[in-house]
Parts: sequence; C-alpha cells; structure tokens
Amino acid sequence: MRWLEQSGFLLHKVETYDSRYREAGNAYEWATPTGGHGLRFATPRLIVTSRRVAAGTVSINLPPPLEREWQLNTSDKSRPTAVLLSPPEVNERAKRALQVRGAPRQGWEVQRIEELRKVGDDSVSAWADVEGDKGYKDYQARVAEILAIPPRYWLGWEIEDHLLVWYLFRDLLPAPVQDHMKGYWVSWLQPDLRTEAFLFPQGRDAVDYWKRSRDWRGRASFFRDGFNFTVSTENFNHTAPMGALLGGAMTGSEHAMADGHHWRRCRCGSGASSTEALRKCSICTTSRSRSARRRCSPISRPSRSTD
Repeated sequence: MRWLEQSGFLLHKVETYDSRYREAGNAYEWATPTGGHGLRFATPRLIVTSRRVAAGTVSINLPPPLEREWQLNTSDKSRPTAVLLSPPEVNERAKRALQVRGAPRQGWEVQRIEELRKVGDDSVSAWADVEGDKGYKDYQARVAEILAIPPRYWLGWEIEDHLLVWYLFRDLLPAPVQDHMKGYWVSWLQPDLRTEAFLFPQGRDAVDYWKRSRDWRGRASFFRDGFNFTVSTENFNHTAPMGALLGGAMTGSEHAMADGHHWRRCRCGSGASSTEALRKCSICTTSRSRSARRRCSPISRPSRSTD
C-alpha cells in the first residue's frame, strides 16, 4: 500500500499510432502518429478486496513513508533505471563514444572532423559537448527532445541523425530512453510481420485495410515493403533500406533487415546490384518468362518475399 501511495502506476499506451488516419498517396504519415495524445483519469479509484477472518479485528500498521535509501535496499541489489546519468558519467561516456575503433585517425582526418563539428547544423555531434553546467543542461534537453518524439512520427530525411544517436551515443541514454527509441522503430517496422503481410504505403489498399479490419497497426510502412522493392526517388530508395537495416538491427527484426538487404539486389541470383546492371541482367533480358523478367526488373515490383 505504501509503495502504491508513493510510487503510483506506470502506464504504457498500447496503441502508439493509428492507421485509420492514413491518407491515400501519402507515404509520410503526418497524421498517423497519435502517441502525443495523453491519457487522463478524472476520478481514479483503487478497489481493495479483503477476506473475512474467523473472529475479531485485524489491525495493520503501515510502514513509515519510503525513503530513498530504504527503497534502494532491495534484496537483489537492483537499482532504478529511470534516472539520468550524473555529469561525470556523461563526460566519461561521451569521451568513450568518440574513441576511434580500429586504426587511429591521421592528423588531417582529426582536423577535418573538428572543422565539421564547428560548422555544426546537425543534431548528432552536439551529444559530445557535455562538459560543464551548460553542457549537462544541454544534454538533459536533448534527452527530453528524444522522449518528445512520438512513435512512428515522420522525421523526414533527418532520420539518419536519429539512428546515429543510437549507434554512437546510446550509452549516454538511460534505459527508458533507449526503450523509447526502440519503440519508435518497432512502430515503423512492425518487426513480427513478414514482408508479404504488407501493402504498398502509397496505395489505396493501405487505406482500405483499416476500413476492413479496424486494426490500428495497419499493414503498410515506408521502411518495410514498399520502397525496398520499388524504384522511386533516390531519397526514398536510400532512406527506406537504411531504416529497415539499422532500425531492424536495433529491434532484432530479421524480417525488416531482409527487406533492407533486398534493395538493388537482383532476385534472379545473377548478382547484379546497380540499377544499370539490373537493366542489363542477362537472365532478365533473355528470359521468355514475363514473371521472371518482372522479378528482376528494377522498375517493376517483384513478387513478395523475404529472401
């Protein structure tokens, strides 16, 4: 009872977005991410059920209000995870994140990187500037900004910055913030679904699916089936597999990573990788089977598979 009084409940909203708001022809899903809508309870009630005793009255003395040290004195020596790192911890982890893996950089490389950092205008390099009171306050603000991004929110062509924060600086993020970033990609990738379950994100079928099923998850995603299998503008065909591969690795989704690996790979097994090579693929151009040519063509959509 004392724990409940002082700690309350931690609620997690299951429906983190709603595909009912998908618009036909729009791959960006501006209206789909509804995660910013909070849950409010005007008159919450706690119902306690007890059982009768044989006779007399049972009196219970509640323990005193919880103190921090008392809370932390758990039998398994566990500690809370929803806490910010201290300034010394942030400094140490930021320096560790910037350490070069493998062979050390040459002098001109270090100089060039420093020049680019001074130019700035990105949202990643600032994660390394955490020294002093200002640096720590800026760090706290950046953590808050990540938590303010709703699941499946369209970040446009800056999505690579979001991924770089994870792959370069995730040790600076408290565990709940890491879970929040994973949840963002779970909502986009729907990692439990195979490729054949998806519909083209700009097609009418993606809208009609919700009307038929009332399934808030939908069956379309920019980063899954559509633009990993169909030639579109270069920003689409670069960003979709990037999200499928790196977001898939973050969430442990073999299905999503398979979609990302598919792009610019000839499905006939010829090994062609570039658009021009695909157009000249000998198997595609010489086959008398229309279905075989369609499977290899970089312009036509291939048959659904996660191969």
